[in-house]
Amino acid sequence: MRRRNPYPMLVGAALVPALVLFGLWQLADSQVGEPAAVAPATVPKPGGPVGMRTPLLSTRRTPGLLSADMNVAAFAAALQPFADSLPAESCLAVSVNGVPANATRADDLLRPASNVKLLVAAVADALMGPEFRFTTAVKATVGAGGVVDGDLYLVGGGDPVLSEPWWQTSGITLLPPNVITDITKLADQVKAAGVTKITGSVIGDDTRYDDERFAPTVPKQVKSQLEALPVSALEVNDTRVNNQLALDRPTVASARVFAKLLKDRGIEIGGNSDEAATPEGTPEIATIQSAPLPQILHEMLAQSDNLTAEMMLKEIAVQSKRPGTRQEGIKIVTDTVQSWGAAAGSVAIVDGSGISDENRVTCNALLTVLRHGNIAGPVGKGLAVLGEGGTTLDGVLTNSPAAGKLRAKTGTLTNADGVKNKPGAKTLAGYYPVEGGGQIEFAIVLNGESITNKNTYRKYWEQLFKILAEYPQGPTAAVLAPA
Repeated sequence: MRRRNPYPMLVGAALVPALVLFGLWQLADSQVGEPAAVAPATVPKPGGPVGMRTPLLSTRRTPGLLSADMNVAAFAAALQPFADSLPAESCLAVSVNGVPANATRADDLLRPASNVKLLVAAVADALMGPEFRFTTAVKATVGAGGVVDGDLYLVGGGDPVLSEPWWQTSGITLLPPNVITDITKLADQVKAAGVTKITGSVIGDDTRYDDERFAPTVPKQVKSQLEALPVSALEVNDTRVNNQLALDRPTVASARVFAKLLKDRGIEIGGNSDEAATPEGTPEIATIQSAPLPQILHEMLAQSDNLTAEMMLKEIAVQSKRPGTRQEGIKIVTDTVQSWGAAAGSVAIVDGSGISDENRVTCNALLTVLRHGNIAGPVGKGLAVLGEGGTTLDGVLTNSPAAGKLRAKTGTLTNADGVKNKPGAKTLAGYYPVEGGGQIEFAIVLNGESITNKNTYRKYWEQLFKILAEYPQGPTAAVLAPA
């Protein structure tokens, strides 16, 4: 059943007091006129209190509040025709510094596509903090002459950007990684620790997370398109060895990459790479840390990295002292977003990347996440900037007045499995900076069979960007300030 939109009435309700206040201001201002002559005795002495041109009870004594009320009301009125033009399977939620401006079908559960990453990033930031770094370790018992009598263990710490330098410029991915953790430096440390020979093998340890490689809802077509990669706590080069994918055993593939790096440094290795848990008490001989979490979030959000998002979901569980599973991560993300004010049932996700057709989120839930953070925080700064190169908004609507200012997470879900009349999704949620300070928070989710067609969704984006860029249209606080 189509819900009645309460915002036309709310806009009207907001406009009435705003217009009344505006009228009172004009009336009060017009009654001041030129100051009348006063007796010398009433003239303030030097250094004494200064006389006020604006009456004490004038509405101009609260210019900031009055300006905000009037501008948000005008903004809400400008948004409504746009909201009314949206397809039926869509929602819109907009606020200014947390003050609601529009909510059209904002409680409808729709396909969010990669906007799921926005929820994951916000919860990761809240749990881990900006100083958090992923750590990858090497453990082994080193004997006389630098000989490891047995196996050497490469212990995964959930670092999603652990890579060799060539991966960053490989050209394999549409958007090259903007940050990596250089695993060659970890191999250098092992060499520097004096290791000369490993009689056994290089073993990958991915026990930080469970062994579920793919969410059961990931379509086979998506796997074949390499949009989804197997999830492990130990990933190197996005599961590639010498530029060859290793989808079946990502942990072993990572161990093989590291073994080759050790051999390149003159370290002899007796056996073939494998995967297993590190024996308790094995000494740590080398570690490497990732860049701080905000840089990893930027890579995940601005480039919409699916593997990073799935690994981050499991890391959220680990950081919450829970098993490193997809299910535990989902529960923590859902509970956390609800604790911020999202309605129960407004988040129904099945993965961390949004790649599944079964994810559902409301526009109000997305707006709750945005309002919990801000444009200058780790999540806000991690979002793609409209028109910015190397991101999912690269070259998009560069002539828009919002270009270079708007920050947002994109989302695209095509009808990959070919089911007739099955909706796709095109989503966008983020921030627009307000002149003079503050922000507009917005979320728009479009669902439909052909909604991912550029000519279809971009006309809505273009209209929305124009309205955002025109805020504020009413009087500023400076205009309304006391004279």
